[in-house]
This record gives sequence, structure tokens and C-alpha cells, in this order.
Amino acid sequence: MNVSQKCQYALRALLELAQRGDSQPVPSTAIAESRSIPVRFLETILNELKQAGWVRSRRGVRGGYVLSVGLESLSVGDVVRLIDGPLMPRNLQPSKGTDGTPNVFHAVWVQAHDAIAEVLDAATFDQLLAQEQGHATTPVFSI
Repeated sequence: MNVSQKCQYALRALLELAQRGDSQPVPSTAIAESRSIPVRFLETILNELKQAGWVRSRRGVRGGYVLSVGLESLSVGDVVRLIDGPLMPRNLQPSKGTDGTPNVFHAVWVQAHDAIAEVLDAATFDQLLAQEQGHATTPVFSI
């Protein structure tokens, strides 16, 4: 599975907004600087996140972006699917070949997909924020 640079930027931007809370809108330039994201690329990403209903924006001098969803309800899996599309491999062969014989690899790919989806969907932004701030007693992911 490949996670695009765009998706990694989206994840970083959302984590930055989570860290800043919802008290004040955060300018895109501040998000970009804090998380090392190119500003022009970030604007496109923030618009996609806004269309998804995950962030809202305010224009003007004190404008910027804030999260519009709860941290516990937003997962890494949600973001990956929004930005990069389905988690299932794009070139997955059907469960049966053209001659009707079973494709023995199909079940392996389905199990891999399910395992990846389980990990990504379990990683919510409240957990990631706690881990980043050093409040989590155990890591969200243990490898």
C-alpha cells in the first residue's frame, strides 16, 4: 500500500489543527510552517478536508482553519480513503480466473486489506494527539 505525499500532508495538517484546538482559527501559513508542508499544496488539501466536512474556515485577518469533527471520530483510515481512495489494491485480481479456477492469492490480499484497514481505522486523532504530546501510556501503533 502506498500513502501519497498529499495524504501524509493531510494527516499532518489535521494533527496540527487537533493540537491547536478549536479556540482560534489557524492560518494555513502557520500550519504549513509548523508541519513542513508547502503552502500552495496545503490550500488544496484544506479545501478537500473542508468539502469533507472535517474542517471549517474563516476569512479575514483573524481567519484560518479549525477542525469541525471530534478527534475521537476521525481516523487515519478516514483520511487515507478521502485523499488516496480505497485501501484495497487497485489491481486486485478477481477470486476466480477466467477459466473458473480459484485465484489462491485473492484471499491473501483480502486478509491484508482487512488488517491494514483495522489498524488505520483504530488510529484516531485523539489517540495520535495524546501520543504526540506524550500523554499516551502506550503507543497507538506497536510494531
